[in-house]
Amino acid sequence: MAVLTKTLEIKDRILHLDMILPVNFKSKKVKIIITSDDDVELKNPIKNLKGKLHLSDKQYSDIQTFLNEDR
Repeated sequence: MAVLTKTLEIKDRILHLDMILPVNFKSKKVKIIITSDDDVELKNPIKNLKGKLHLSDKQYSDIQTFLNEDR
């Protein structure tokens, strides 16, 4: 499967999609998926829990060990 990406600017909630496909792109159908390029601005709510669980050093270490083993 060939994957092509292009970042576009949106103005007044209108998206103009123009893309010249490479010569070697032979597909007759494409699937267009639109995602936000602002992902870096999304905040992870899990980070808000830091320090709120009041874990002991051993509990924190055990959790980290468990997470590292599961990866």
